Amino acid sequence: MQKWPQAAPRQAQAQAQAQAQAQAQAQAQAQAQAGAGKHMQNHAPYGCMAYLVKNSGIYGDFLTGYCAASSVRRRV
Repeated sequence: MQKWPQAAPRQAQAQAQAQAQAQAQAQAQAQAQAGAGKHMQNHAPYGCMAYLVKNSGIYGDFLTGYCAASSVRRRV
């Protein structure tokens, strides 16, 4: 006669929980590997947003440099 009849269901529940955690971890790793080669795409119109800002002062200089660099980063 078993002294604690509830021990078997608890053990089965713990095993099922451990298996579910292992499966979730494997799924997360697979998703991370699937997206490893993807990069953000530049969706800025005309290669930059400089046309919205007056081209003067420090912001104009920054955006001028950004526009020159953005054409290199843009993907088709």
